[in-house]
Amino acid sequence: TDQGTGLIDQYHIEYKEVSRHDSVYKVLVVREWAREDDLLHCMENLPPITSYRFRVKCRNRLGWSPMSEESDVATTEAGPPGRPAKPFATMVTPEMVQVHWHPAIDNGARIFKYVLR
Repeated sequence: TDQGTGLIDQYHIEYKEVSRHDSVYKVLVVREWAREDDLLHCMENLPPITSYRFRVKCRNRLGWSPMSEESDVATTEAGPPGRPAKPFATMVTPEMVQVHWHPAIDNGARIFKYVLR
């Protein structure tokens, strides 16, 4: 226990999406802190090619610190493409069918191949 030393017992981490002009900071996590290796938090299942900023504050027995400065921008990497739209056929003749589809969302990386089955 804290014997008047002011040991930090909790962290409060916030994030915001940089690409949105109306973005405000949202609480990512408030977590108890016990060891130096607890100074890490993973934010998962994020959309590809999205930029974020973070800030943090900490608490001891006397209260909360001011919020840190904003982090540098962190951007998620490109991901696999989204699912293409349902294909449709036009110009059906005894010898030919034209198949069309709308492109998938590329998620930050150029789509270089479609496979039609």
